[in-house]
Amino acid sequence: MALLSFTVKRSGFFISLAFGESNTERRVVNIMKKRRNNPVILCFALLLVTFCAVAFRTNPKESGADTKQGQSKNSEENNNLNNHLDTDKKTDSQNNQPKIESSETPNQKDSADSLLSAVKDAVQKEENLNFLKQIALGTPDFSNPQDMDDVFWENYLFYTYSNSGNYETVSRYIKQYGHEHDCTKISSKEVDETTLQIFGTSFSEYIKALTPTRRTQNLIEYEDGFYYIDHSGYDAPDYILDFVKATIENEMVKVTVNERLSYEETPCSQINLYLLPAENEKGFLLARKKEILWAPPILPLYGSWTVTDYIIPAGVYVLSTDEINSYIGTSLQYGADYFQSADGNFSVPMYNRELVGWQDFSNLFGKHTLKNAGILSKNIDSYNLDVPGDAPFGCFVYLYDSHHGLVFYEGVLFRISLQTKPLPTADTWQSAYLDIIRDLPSFLVDSDPDNYRLKDYYNPNNNLVYLGIHDFDGDGVPEFLAGDTSSMAVFTFADGQAKKLYDLFYPESVWCIDGVSFKGNSISLGCSGSGGTAWVNFGFLDNQYLLGLYSEISNSAVMINGKESTLEELNKIYTTDYEKREETEHKDRLRLINQDNVWILRFPSGQEVIVNQDFDYSLIQW
Repeated sequence: MALLSFTVKRSGFFISLAFGESNTERRVVNIMKKRRNNPVILCFALLLVTFCAVAFRTNPKESGADTKQGQSKNSEENNNLNNHLDTDKKTDSQNNQPKIESSETPNQKDSADSLLSAVKDAVQKEENLNFLKQIALGTPDFSNPQDMDDVFWENYLFYTYSNSGNYETVSRYIKQYGHEHDCTKISSKEVDETTLQIFGTSFSEYIKALTPTRRTQNLIEYEDGFYYIDHSGYDAPDYILDFVKATIENEMVKVTVNERLSYEETPCSQINLYLLPAENEKGFLLARKKEILWAPPILPLYGSWTVTDYIIPAGVYVLSTDEINSYIGTSLQYGADYFQSADGNFSVPMYNRELVGWQDFSNLFGKHTLKNAGILSKNIDSYNLDVPGDAPFGCFVYLYDSHHGLVFYEGVLFRISLQTKPLPTADTWQSAYLDIIRDLPSFLVDSDPDNYRLKDYYNPNNNLVYLGIHDFDGDGVPEFLAGDTSSMAVFTFADGQAKKLYDLFYPESVWCIDGVSFKGNSISLGCSGSGGTAWVNFGFLDNQYLLGLYSEISNSAVMINGKESTLEELNKIYTTDYEKREETEHKDRLRLINQDNVWILRFPSGQEVIVNQDFDYSLIQW
């Protein structure tokens, strides 16, 4: 009707231009035709509409993680896009972005910061620092509660309570070993209270595996409300923890401490404790612990070692009990190119050294072996001596610190200690000191990480030594001073046996004796370097022996008899002033020579004296 009406109202000229008569007729006819709908297509369309309607109505809400991930991805894409836009467009885009307000109000944020600051101040108090140091040594690494499995808690119990003087020690029959072992006895109440203070939850709530119904592992038993921790054969390393700093990081307080062995200045690891504010006695809880092992110095194998004990790891061993016990007391001497044991003397063309990780060692010998040997989570120096033929006892050595190690032989691990050879017994001090001279390396502490010690003491061409006697305490028996280029020892004689009073060396990674001076009742050793001098001063003053240490090189604290002191007090033992030291008596090294099993002492003057029972000790009187 619209077309017809339009056609009637227009002139023929416009009609012909707009439609044409044949075209108008055709269009009108087509409009009048009725089209039938295809029922198949109609059903399909209805199904499709229904499906889409249901699907869109049940679209799930995005999770927080997905939302953040999507926001992060969108933000990254927007940033990439904005890099290609001009400044005006970036400004417009930023202005059009909706403002996102933080859910945390300024007052809440200030309150949280205040709590963290309070924790930071609290941890630096002396009583809390001691508490944190105990946590650092006893708690294994963890990042979240999922890390606290059976192994975590077994290690926590062992390293927190074993070999501690604060708890009762009892002798307890261990069925696995068939005899009694020394065990630390600790109540479950004590354990619960401690873990509640450290972690915020009692021990019994954390773990269900350690129950009264069964043995938890080879080293821990539970009975009648008490845990029994087997610490026999375990000599806890003497660690010192030095507080470094406390900082606020990621809404936690991070406390950093350095861990080092008592006889070493260089830290072996850094421990980070992450604390959260809490309404308990300390004001904080431990949320995470992470220990970072520092690259350890190479532990020197050179020197004299003695077999003191043994550990039988899980596995097969071929030695009988009598054979194992026969190795106790065996002396092992390791030189730069030789090895001496009960089986004889051997040349060693190569020491094959490898750094073995704690986990690798644990896989080889079992985790309980590590605990029995006193090894904590650190790297271990492994030495394999390249000796021709069958490897004798002492060729496979694992050192876990500079004074203790293990020898693996025929399936058994033998514990070895440095400088533990029994000092000589004799009727007189002259005879006892004579035995020391003849086997001096066996009685000197091994402090030679850079191989300053001459490589073969028994080589006639390389055996410069310091020897001297002086009655420091005035009791009529002179003390004996003996040393080489790396260390010196002070001996005395009482009750028919020689006794070592002190090892004179500076416990650092680099140390050698550059000079020895003597004055009055004191002696001083110096080790000079580009950064200054490290001093070791020894004397007998005010009715007591005093050992003073000070290093200009490392700018460390002055230590006298193991306690922090002052340079003024150190100079009372022996002056570190170079001008005043010129007034003192400098001691020269002597040459000790073995010719045809005869010991000869050669003085700088060229005089030679045989070291035998008739040796004149006045020649080395200081």
